[in-house]
Amino acid sequence: MKPMDIVFMAVDGIKERKFRVGLNVLGILIGISAIVSLLSITNGMSTSINQELEVLDPTTIIVIPGSFMGMAGQGAQSTSAGGAKLTLRDIDRIERISGVVMVTPVISKTVEIQIGGYSDSVTVMGIVPEEYTRAFATIQAAEGRFLRGSDGMSTVLGARVAHPQHLEEPIASLGSRVTLDITGQEEKETAAFRVAGILEEVGGGTIFGSADTRIFIT
Repeated sequence: MKPMDIVFMAVDGIKERKFRVGLNVLGILIGISAIVSLLSITNGMSTSINQELEVLDPTTIIVIPGSFMGMAGQGAQSTSAGGAKLTLRDIDRIERISGVVMVTPVISKTVEIQIGGYSDSVTVMGIVPEEYTRAFATIQAAEGRFLRGSDGMSTVLGARVAHPQHLEEPIASLGSRVTLDITGQEEKETAAFRVAGILEEVGGGTIFGSADTRIFIT
């Protein structure tokens, strides 16, 4: 049988069985698409995990009070349905666990900020600067400096706090005055800080959220 005869037979077979051939082609396309999708999802997850590990050392553990579902995205000091919270006594207990190198507390609260004529709702992080930068080594100041333990009324702004994405120009610079409107369960008070530094944009984030959208005080 000549090669051309085989080609003509194949073409005739396709013409006679158009529906079956269509289903076979459709199945092949679906299979290829599924494989490509799985590879894309896998690569995306791998990239996301690598970014998380770059921000937070893989040997670092974040301990949050209460149930995980009740705490998602609320930070370390938010309370769960049962009102649970961590205390300095808990820090002492964790420090005594074998293999623990360092424990540092973080208090997180959503507040209203005012910078010049601009106001917004952001999360303020109360930290011990020297310990926090050991745990989150990728946090670097693009302008000015990061906090020091001796800072009483200084603050450091995340990149997207100093320059919101929806605005063309930054709203804060070094030395800018930032007012925090802190509303508690029993009273409302304000506190004013001066900007000591503005962080480099890092993207991603940890369970505390991205440093780009946070402000830091001691």
